[in-house]
Amino acid sequence: MLKVKILDAPFYNQFGLPKQKTIGSAGLDLMAAVDHTTLVFPGEAKLIPTGIAIHIDDPKKAIILLPLYRDWE
Repeated sequence: MLKVKILDAPFYNQFGLPKQKTIGSAGLDLMAAVDHTTLVFPGEAKLIPTGIAIHIDDPKKAIILLPLYRDWE
């Protein structure tokens, strides 16, 4: 079971819960609760708020976050 807690109500009201944005995609799209572009370079770590907290009750399951790739060149 997956439990979700709303931490940022205005952000949630604007974007809602993570959802599939591409037909046939295997995952859900999680939005960042920021009003600016944030670059994360290879080897760098940053905390990026999402407006929600997620808890997974099943220790055999995991969530994988992958960045949106954009060619900035």
